[in-house]
Amino acid sequence: MGNTIIDHVISVEKLPDDGKVWVESKQKFVGGQGANAAQGMAKLGLDVAWLSRLGDDDDGHNALRHFKSCGIDTSLCIEVARAHTMSAIVTIGRECMKRCCYMHKDERLLEYDISSHICNIDVQAFEVLYTDGHQTDLALPVVQKATARGVPVIADIEVLDQDCRALAKLASHVIAPLEVLQELSGEADPERAVRALSDVEGKTVIATAGLDGSYGTSFEDQNVHHVKVRPECQAFDTLGAGDAYHAGLLAEWSSDPALGAVKASKEGLKEPWRRSGEGQEGLKEPWSREGIFYLLVLQGAVKA
Repeated sequence: MGNTIIDHVISVEKLPDDGKVWVESKQKFVGGQGANAAQGMAKLGLDVAWLSRLGDDDDGHNALRHFKSCGIDTSLCIEVARAHTMSAIVTIGRECMKRCCYMHKDERLLEYDISSHICNIDVQAFEVLYTDGHQTDLALPVVQKATARGVPVIADIEVLDQDCRALAKLASHVIAPLEVLQELSGEADPERAVRALSDVEGKTVIATAGLDGSYGTSFEDQNVHHVKVRPECQAFDTLGAGDAYHAGLLAEWSSDPALGAVKASKEGLKEPWRRSGEGQEGLKEPWSREGIFYLLVLQGAVKA
C-alpha cells in the first residue's frame, strides 16, 4: 500500500546554482515509494497485490498497464475521476552526488473518499501487508484490521505525524531511516533506538543509516545487530535504494517468517541478485534503473 508517483528523472553532470546545463539523460518511470517496493517484490517472485490511488489520466492508465505487465494484481487500485496521478521531476547531479525532487500532487486525488474501497478488503487473504507509510488515511484502517486478525504488517516510516506514529506502533516490523527512529524513540544512540522500539512480543525494528549500514533487533533477540556497508561500493545515485532494500528484505522474510533482524537485513541485501540470477551486465529495461538500486542494496550502500 502507498504512493504511485510518475518519476521524470533528469541526470546532469552538475546541478547549477543559476544557469544552463546540458542534460545527460532523461527518463520516465512508474515510481513512488510503495510502488517501487511492490515492483521489486514482484520481480523477486512474490505474488503482489497493489493498493494505491491513481488519477484517471494517461499517467494513471499507463501505470496500471505497467503494474500488470510486472505480474502485479491491480484490482485494489483506486482510480479517481478527473484527478491527476502524482508525479515528480527528479534532477540528479552526477558529479556532486546530489539530487532535487520536485513533487506534484492533485488535491482531488487525496480528497476522494476511499472508505467504500477499503472496507471490504479481506486482509486474511494476504500473508503479509506492506505499507510505505504514506496515504495513511488509506493504509491505517487496513493495518488496524490486519493487526486485529494477526496478519504481519511491515511498515516504512518517513514522516512522524500522528497517523505515522500510530502506524509504527501497530506494525509488527518497522524499517525506517535512523533519524526517524531516533526521533520516535527519543534515543540518539542507534542501538538504543531500535531496542527501545522493539518493545512488544513479535516486534522487529530495523534502522537504515546510509553509509553506516543498518541496525536491527527484535523483541525476542537479546542483541542489537549492526550490518555494515561494503566499503568497495561507490554509490552515485541512491534514489529508490531504500525501496529496493525493503523488497529484498520482505522477499527473504517471506521465505522464513521466523527470520531474525540480523539475518533478515543481511539476507535482504543479497536477495535481489540471488533470486534474479543476473549480474549487473544482465540488467534489462524496465529494470535497469531498479537493478542499479539492487546493486546498491547488495553492496550495502542503502539509504531509505
